[in-house]
Amino acid sequence: MRRWLPLLLILSLTPPAVAQDVRRAPIDYSYAILSKSATYSVASTDGQNVLILATNTITINLYAVSGNTGKTVTVKNAGSGTITIDGSGAETIDGALTQTIAAANQTLTLVCTGSAWVLV
Repeated sequence: MRRWLPLLLILSLTPPAVAQDVRRAPIDYSYAILSKSATYSVASTDGQNVLILATNTITINLYAVSGNTGKTVTVKNAGSGTITIDGSGAETIDGALTQTIAAANQTLTLVCTGSAWVLV
């Protein structure tokens, strides 16, 4: 005698999950290295990350923050003068119009938020 067993058939109407490509563009950790001994205006086209080795008593003028979110500027006092870092127009650096580096070998790194510069 044969027994018939019910056949259970399951159909899925939902397609299987597809892995998404979550890779992002590589982050650029390279620096444009500039040596300056006279007042200099940093250009947004100098690079994503700019390192300025400054000597003498000079001013480093920053570019406008608009459209430059995520860019960094690092300024190192590579001499014995006082380095003044000045935001563009009325733009601020951690709430102040300027920052200074008076000690030799001191460094300030600034990051653009798109509305201001912040020190890190």
